[in-house]
Amino acid sequence: MAYDIVLKGGMVVDGTGETPYLADVGIKGGRIAEIGRIADAADQTIDVTGLCVAPGVIDVHTHYDAQICWDGSLTSSVQHGTTTVITGNCGIGVAPNRPEQRMPMLQDMVVLEGLSYDVLEAGMDWQFETFPQYLDYLRKRGLGANVAPLVPLSPLRRYVMGDDSTERGATPAERAQIAGLLREALDAGAMGWGATLVRRQVGYKGKPQPCTMADDDELRAYCNVLRDAGHGVIQVNILESIAKPSDAEIARLDLLLAESGRPVTYSGAMHRNDDPEAVTRMLERMEPLRLRGAWPQSTIMPICVDVDLHRPMMFGDVVAFKEVM
Repeated sequence: MAYDIVLKGGMVVDGTGETPYLADVGIKGGRIAEIGRIADAADQTIDVTGLCVAPGVIDVHTHYDAQICWDGSLTSSVQHGTTTVITGNCGIGVAPNRPEQRMPMLQDMVVLEGLSYDVLEAGMDWQFETFPQYLDYLRKRGLGANVAPLVPLSPLRRYVMGDDSTERGATPAERAQIAGLLREALDAGAMGWGATLVRRQVGYKGKPQPCTMADDDELRAYCNVLRDAGHGVIQVNILESIAKPSDAEIARLDLLLAESGRPVTYSGAMHRNDDPEAVTRMLERMEPLRLRGAWPQSTIMPICVDVDLHRPMMFGDVVAFKEVM
């Protein structure tokens, strides 16, 4: 067989858990056609001796929604082997937006994720308003990785409800409008929607993140958009206490699964130094939901966060700091 590309002499790490091994990789028509010792001709042969050849990493939880507007190459991820990133997690992002909502929207990202407001403000040129326009903007400016965007629920609610989005649930009319915008975003290429439902997570001026105010009627409506479309996924941050789900939180995950008929991924399957067995107990308790499509998210490395009063995002979880925030 003649190949389009042959990667010669690399250390293959195939992602199955098998021991890495030396091999050539033959590519034909954009797909891996053979792994082994390849002697056949190729249009292009690349010597990768001393390098690893591995599947691209899919980073399922990023907050690149703003950064990708000025750093389409996403170099810090691509250089570490990431080829696909998921954006729109935790319900924060930059679209849809109205001009007067852009500063509060960026501040939501600052408070929840510790991003720099000065960097966000300097980097954004706001050449889009709706979510489909945001996707068109990203396609036109070019990308260095595959991007699978979730629609962040906070900007979506703020776009329709304005400041009320941080105060209450949506009316039936508002709910229908938000669901319609979500449907348009799916049609334009979004892969689902993301939200935080944890009330302790605050945003601009210490007020609730808009998506945390979505009631069960709202969540049903947004789940039904995915059910009717027959595709898409949901990402939620739902656990008030890492690795310790409450009965109410489990019931809400059950609602999301039942109403959408789609996979739901949720944050919180992480080790606790104060209770090393907590995550094991959680996974055992959540197994019936996993079998129905609820997938826990974890991390592959310890998280260390530098905190000071210039970047006080971690204090947003502390009740005594709510007014200060």
